[in-house]
Amino acid sequence: MAQWQEVQSLANAYLEQVHQLYAGAALPMAVRQCLAAWIEDQNW
Repeated sequence: MAQWQEVQSLANAYLEQVHQLYAGAALPMAVRQCLAAWIEDQNW
């Protein structure tokens, strides 16, 4: 979950951009946060 933790620690301006990306996404930020460890462990 290291990548997700890094995203969460971004400066507010950048974090707001991340929130905008997830606003209409098929994978909402709340779901992404719950699945972060599993997603980051996958070999995409």
